[in-house]
Amino acid sequence: MRAQTAEHGCTIAVKLGERGSFVCVPGERRLVQVPAFPARVVDTTGAGDSYCGGFLAGLAEGRPPEVCAAMGTVAASYVVEACGALRTVRPTPEDRAARLAHVMSRLVSTDL
Repeated sequence: MRAQTAEHGCTIAVKLGERGSFVCVPGERRLVQVPAFPARVVDTTGAGDSYCGGFLAGLAEGRPPEVCAAMGTVAASYVVEACGALRTVRPTPEDRAARLAHVMSRLVSTDL
């Protein structure tokens, strides 16, 4: 992953489902493991798309890649707790912030 990040000069995020994700940033010799949020899983349909949407929202706000990955994790955590996109709850800003803080507190960074 580090070689691809260096070769292409871009951040690479790898989704690992219930095991969370990894993020590798160009120019930084580190790999960040982002854990999955411990959600009550009902249906995983759409989880990957929501992760990507949350990640992209973070990028659009100019946040660091590991925060973007945590935002993706939080977005996916709501989707897996419902059966079908129309049944996904609309979280309050406070609930979203609490989930983001939970995920951020459990990031693991490894030097490469």
